[in-house]
Amino acid sequence: MLLETQQPVVLHVTVNDTEDPAITCPADITTSNDTGDCSAVVTYTTPVGTDNCTGATTTQTAGLPSGSAFPVGTTTNTFEVTDAAGNTTTCSFDCNGNDTEDPAITCPADITTSNDTGDCSAVVTYTTPVGTDNCTGATTTQTAGLPSGSAFPVGTTTNTFEVTDAAGNTATCSFDVTVNDTEDPAITCPADITTSNDTGDCSAVVTYTTPVGTDNCTGATTTQTAGLPSGSAFPVGTTTNTFEVTDAAGNTTICSFDVTVNDTEDPAITCPADITTSNDTGDCSAVVTYTTPVGTDNCTGATTIQTAGLPSGSTFPLGITANEFEVTDAAGNTTSCSFTVTVNDTEDPTWVTPPSDLTVECDGNGNVSEFDNWLNITFTGTDNCTGVTVTNDSSGLSDDCGATGTETVTFTADRF
Repeated sequence: MLLETQQPVVLHVTVNDTEDPAITCPADITTSNDTGDCSAVVTYTTPVGTDNCTGATTTQTAGLPSGSAFPVGTTTNTFEVTDAAGNTTTCSFDCNGNDTEDPAITCPADITTSNDTGDCSAVVTYTTPVGTDNCTGATTTQTAGLPSGSAFPVGTTTNTFEVTDAAGNTATCSFDVTVNDTEDPAITCPADITTSNDTGDCSAVVTYTTPVGTDNCTGATTTQTAGLPSGSAFPVGTTTNTFEVTDAAGNTTICSFDVTVNDTEDPAITCPADITTSNDTGDCSAVVTYTTPVGTDNCTGATTIQTAGLPSGSTFPLGITANEFEVTDAAGNTTSCSFTVTVNDTEDPTWVTPPSDLTVECDGNGNVSEFDNWLNITFTGTDNCTGVTVTNDSSGLSDDCGATGTETVTFTADRF
């Protein structure tokens, strides 16, 4: 029998590595941005995978290496470990970068200016502030006030600007625009007024258009600081009327005009009636009394004087004395009146050496002797007044002796 030789049997045992490697990532990381940056440098422990077999390798398939500047937002970091058998495992964690830095904004300095002429405002321009941020995407809005180039009203306008970054952080700034009303208000008074007094009054009712001030802004008030309102009784003389307008900012303007009332009314005076009287016995005059006239006027201050004649109670001479009185008022207007005082001499003269009868004879020449001498004899009389003359009516008598009978010559004593 043959003995067969058996060949050895070779068995191959294949062991497959079906076990996944393992890897563990850090926990999620949340941090704030680095000051002034839109990122933050973040370090973490880089995960390294493990396996039941050697030869596993770990790679970062997403995200940023530790120590990198991670942008604001979420960065997912993924790591994958692959073992020698090709089995893989991954892990991930997030780096959350929060933008916690407020944006920045700077406003212009406060602005103070005067109103534009004729307006209750001023056009003001300024550099509009624009905010900045460590990250892009910030927006700036004006939340109060007026844009540059606007007409800013008199007063203070606060202008506020707000910048908001992409993360919602905000910052604000403000500045004031103050417009001062430095423009004076305006007022125009009427022209000066000149008039005459009302009849019988020492004044005149005068009306005028009351001035009212105007201003570039509302709120101006007008007051009369001197004089009298329209429609008042203005006294004789000059009254200065002053008006003042004050605007809301306290600026003032004044105007004035004069009302002159002239006293053109003459004063009045009434004299007594003419007086006729006889001389006082034995005097060539008479004491005469009368009511002295006193003038009146529509205004006070009138004075009365006697410009001719004699005062009441005086001794008035024989004849006619004209008495004149004049009243002058304070304005210089005058009125006069007059009356006469007539003193008649009703007292007869008397003889001192009266004439007597005379008988004459004819002389040898046929003439009457002593006739002419007789006619020329001075006979004297006396009177209460000076100046007595003696006259006779011998005109036409004859000194012829042929004349017969009795002839009478009458001598008369008269004052001259």
